[in-house]
Amino acid sequence: TDKMFSTAYHPNGLFAIAGGITNTRINQNNQNENYAIAQLFSMSGGKIGVLDTHTQTITSVAVANDGTIATGSNDSTLFLWKIQIAQSDVSDDLWEIVAPELTVENVFMDSVEVNNSRDSLVQLAVKNTGTVSTIIRSVTITGTDAQDFVVTVFTNNAVLQPGETMPLEFGFTPSATGLRTGTIEVNTDDYTKTADISGEGILLGLEAIPIIDFGKRFLGDTKDTVVKAVLKNTGTISLRFAAARFIVPFNSQFTFIAPPADFTLKAQDSVEVQLRFSPIRLGRVMTILEYGFNRSGSPKTIRVMGEGICAGGADSVIAKADKKSAIPGDTISVAVKLNYPVGAIRSTTRPYRMEFDYDTTVLKPLTPISSQQFDSRLTSADTVQFFKFLVLLGMDDTAKVHIKAFDWGVYCAQSPSIVDAEVPIEICRAGGDRLFNPNAQGLAVSVSPNPPKEKSTITFNTPENGITSVKIISMLGEKMATLYNNYIQAGTYSLEIPIASLPMGTYYIIVHTPTQQKTIIVPIQ
Repeated sequence: TDKMFSTAYHPNGLFAIAGGITNTRINQNNQNENYAIAQLFSMSGGKIGVLDTHTQTITSVAVANDGTIATGSNDSTLFLWKIQIAQSDVSDDLWEIVAPELTVENVFMDSVEVNNSRDSLVQLAVKNTGTVSTIIRSVTITGTDAQDFVVTVFTNNAVLQPGETMPLEFGFTPSATGLRTGTIEVNTDDYTKTADISGEGILLGLEAIPIIDFGKRFLGDTKDTVVKAVLKNTGTISLRFAAARFIVPFNSQFTFIAPPADFTLKAQDSVEVQLRFSPIRLGRVMTILEYGFNRSGSPKTIRVMGEGICAGGADSVIAKADKKSAIPGDTISVAVKLNYPVGAIRSTTRPYRMEFDYDTTVLKPLTPISSQQFDSRLTSADTVQFFKFLVLLGMDDTAKVHIKAFDWGVYCAQSPSIVDAEVPIEICRAGGDRLFNPNAQGLAVSVSPNPPKEKSTITFNTPENGITSVKIISMLGEKMATLYNNYIQAGTYSLEIPIASLPMGTYYIIVHTPTQQKTIIVPIQ
């Protein structure tokens, strides 16, 4: 029996342990080696186990209530053993080494912009899954990109009991783009446990135009704009954006043409925005367009500006006809237009109010005019309204289309001046056509039968020589047929009316001599 140097007893009297002194033996390589054993004895004196691990005298032994045995030696080693024993069990298999067992979780620090920092609190970084306590002496980071990581929170010499966890906090400041890696080393007195730590270095670049300026617009007008590349992702990763919105100072004069929605902007892609400016107050106004996204630097803001004006646009309203002279049966077109000064702002949607009248004895509208007062909105840059008239016989030598009033509605008290508001239609002129015979010699015209049946004839008697024409005109002023247009002598003439070629309706048959004109109405059924 080896000589014992130290002893200890189980607190409940289950067994005793004795530590031996240094001895020498021949090993399997036929060489001398030192050893020291610890022997386990039952309380009745029987040997129930032998520990053969130390190489020098076992100077101390200890036994805990749960059966854990600690042995210490002059060879500077300490072993922990666990034993489950019955009083009658003397097997060598009763012995097992007990030690702390650590687990360390891998850590991913996510994506961080290059040269920016991010901290990550990992709640289950280190866990003692063993059966005895251990002391964490230090936590270090090694590896290729170790300089990008740092341990920011750690308690030196922390005692970690079985089942306990210790939170660690790491910092990540990537020095370059791409995957950055390192190794976490958790050091105890007995060994080192390792885990991986990694993160992604990214370039976060987002360019935004600083200002969207609609410039000057008339009150009540609207201007739509599509701004290309209002945002551009110049970084290396996709960015997720919440729907754009206007923020304080909110201004209802700016709106989105289409409802905004959440979107993702890929690296190097850009996005456009469609906005509308509808000024209702004089002066310059502003709001802020906000884009929130899922990275540092959010949100991105853009100033949106515009100015509401009354002056600076059209300085006059002009009514003009497409003809300077006409005869009954002709059609004339009258356009009411805006006259702009050079370099002035033009509008296609500005609201206006206009009142006009015309000579109803000479002019008949060919397009319906429900009212002679308009409360409307521009549909082109310069034309306000467009009218088409049929010239009648009338009693006057001229016809007038008169703009009585014009203003820009409820938004602007300032109104343009009215120029050339009267449009002369020269139905009578010296040496030309006239609506009456100055010598009182009549032009006689008749149609028989009238209303026409299958056949009908127009008969006219002219008191003068000269070019004479006979035309059939629809109620809309459209020339349907020319029955005669040539030089004739004074006298009586008859012409057949082409009934079969005319649709049902009411027509004017106009006989025009050098000095006279007669019109007869013919309904065709």
